[in-house]
Amino acid sequence: MFDRYDDLIRQMEREMRRLQQEAFGSIITGASSPGRLWQPNVDICETEECLWVRVEVAGLDLSRTKLTLAPDNRVLTVSGERPEPESSCEGRRRCYQLEVFFGRFQRDILLPDVPLDRDAVNASYQDGFLIVTLPKLTDEDEEPTTIPVTSG
Repeated sequence: MFDRYDDLIRQMEREMRRLQQEAFGSIITGASSPGRLWQPNVDICETEECLWVRVEVAGLDLSRTKLTLAPDNRVLTVSGERPEPESSCEGRRRCYQLEVFFGRFQRDILLPDVPLDRDAVNASYQDGFLIVTLPKLTDEDEEPTTIPVTSG
């Protein structure tokens, strides 16, 4: 799963930051944040050709979903809403277990530092998962940068 020890350490650091943000975010900011009540689970995998991100969001309202990739290609942000079905509250008197979260969410996903082809990124929704494919740039894709030389 992890090619290098450094990858394992970085993943642990990301998870610690995420847990800290979830646990103490509203205490630190001094206000509750209704848009950050829950965060979907995420898998990040890397192949020779691409990064692959799978976000667990069954029941997602696709019309209220937004994906953004930061200019430095390091953070993929997924936000949206999973509406609670109206029928789930009708006649409810007791709930013995509630583990499915509804409402708005936002998840910032820290990506590994690899060159990405921003123009070829695509996303699909299937079987309750949002799947984002971020193709890598190859040496052939990268064009040399021309640097102008001025005199004086």
